[in-house]
Amino acid sequence: MTELMVRPSGILKHDDCPRSYELQYELGLRTEAMSINLPFGTAVHKSATDYLIAEHYSRSCNVVDIFKETLTKELESNIIEVPSSKSIQDYFAIGERLVEEFPEAWDKSGLMLCLDKEGKPIVERRMKATLSFGLVLNGQPDIVALDSEGDVCVIDIKTPAQVSDPLFLKASDQLTCYQLLLEHNADALGIDGVQKLGFMEGVKRAIPKTGRGEGPGWEPIQLAPARDESDRQDLIQKALEIKRQRDSGYFPKRSRMAYNTPCTMCDFRHYCVEKDASGIVFPKERESRPEPIALPAWF
Repeated sequence: MTELMVRPSGILKHDDCPRSYELQYELGLRTEAMSINLPFGTAVHKSATDYLIAEHYSRSCNVVDIFKETLTKELESNIIEVPSSKSIQDYFAIGERLVEEFPEAWDKSGLMLCLDKEGKPIVERRMKATLSFGLVLNGQPDIVALDSEGDVCVIDIKTPAQVSDPLFLKASDQLTCYQLLLEHNADALGIDGVQKLGFMEGVKRAIPKTGRGEGPGWEPIQLAPARDESDRQDLIQKALEIKRQRDSGYFPKRSRMAYNTPCTMCDFRHYCVEKDASGIVFPKERESRPEPIALPAWF
């Protein structure tokens, strides 16, 4: 049995549907077009983290230029889907407003970057953690910071369309993954574990055409206590289930009920349900397209 390297995004995808996880992470399928939300988030994220690193080293940083260059590069190298309610120009305007306001939002948070043993900020640091034999968690927390009490906080930058429910902060598996990664690497980093988890949300509301309306902006950072042992073990068991299914060679579909089915939002819905491979990009090394997955003979 080969080692499984699982990412936080993979665990979240498997929660939605094991079959969708297999198509994306095991077979390497992707769609020809991607939602603009992904490159938009990438561009805001890069602008924000580049600013934090530049500020730490007292370097200049033009966050708007970074955002525009990053998003333009993504748009030029990918087929992008834009919702009918907004234009690409709208996304540029919203993003520019968000990154312009990021430095002030960070200052108001009262947080400061957490440094490793070498005095380097722990920002976008790639880490691994062995969860079990043959199972490794691989991830990259956005920001590790210290609050006014000296507690170590893991902060994830988000660009949602609306403010997330405070309950989600306490339940997010992504944040649990980041906590596990930091805890497994605490000695090497020179930190005393993780005490708090939080989101920094830049809400991509449309820019008002009149003087009314909020427009895009950063919400105050909300922090929650780090996960307890039962939460951490629950996350590990989810990852182990992915490995068990991989070792068995079978990832089941998960349609759920009509009101909460993940199928209608799945990138692979036409391929998986209707056996239609149009719009699907297959790995170059694969000579022929795989047939949509069927049950193994023994099942």
